[in-house]
Amino acid sequence: MLPMTFLQFKSLSEYKQYEILKQKGVIIAQRITTAYKFLLYQIDSFYVELKYNLFETKIEDMKCFLDTKGLDPYLRDISLPEL
Repeated sequence: MLPMTFLQFKSLSEYKQYEILKQKGVIIAQRITTAYKFLLYQIDSFYVELKYNLFETKIEDMKCFLDTKGLDPYLRDISLPEL
């Protein structure tokens, strides 16, 4: 399967984006707050974050981004033991 670009992904319908996410997405991190579970996926050269409402048991939002600044909330949870 050919690599997908960020712009190609963004041009798809929401339904098709979810399909591609299931096929090509690799979960690279997750975090949980009181009300939400966030799943971070990587697809080729970009990232997709799903925001899942734990109380209503549904996906509330999907954000796509190229910039690594979107990774900041996940990096705080990484522990680097002494080398």
